[in-house]
Amino acid sequence: MRPCGLLDAETVSDHRLQEDHADGVFTSRADLAACLLAQAGDRRWSGRRVAVTTAEGAPALWQLIGREAFGRSPE
Repeated sequence: MRPCGLLDAETVSDHRLQEDHADGVFTSRADLAACLLAQAGDRRWSGRRVAVTTAEGAPALWQLIGREAFGRSPE
């Protein structure tokens, strides 16, 4: 699994798996954990480079910078 930029999220949201590349910019840690657990028993992606990205609720880059640097919530 190759996550994009990691961010904190309260819940698991929609996330995408794509081979070799990612269309998204961010992956929530909750989505990454859920994806890893789901794929543990699924051999479909075994041996492949798989990108996981958060498809729903991912912040814009400026929102993430504000939240991480200044403790501001995304607007």
